[in-house]
Amino acid sequence: MNNKEFAEYLGISEPTIYSWKKHKKNLYDIVMQWKNGNLNNLSSDEEKLLKIFKELNEKQKKYYLLKMESDLIQNEMIEEKYN
Repeated sequence: MNNKEFAEYLGISEPTIYSWKKHKKNLYDIVMQWKNGNLNNLSSDEEKLLKIFKELNEKQKKYYLLKMESDLIQNEMIEEKYN
């Protein structure tokens, strides 16, 4: 999508985008990162995990989140034991 189409999508004029670039650099950067699909700067593994997670039902999501949290706590306990 070019900047003209993107401005229409946002409901603003194209010059507004260029004004942001000049006067509101942080806002411009965030908007452009979103436009380019890399706002979160996820690694390919993180994107893969997110894609899989979104395919789970609510009960599965809850289970895997609890399991990961449990694994992290277990690892912390092991580290504390050996430190």
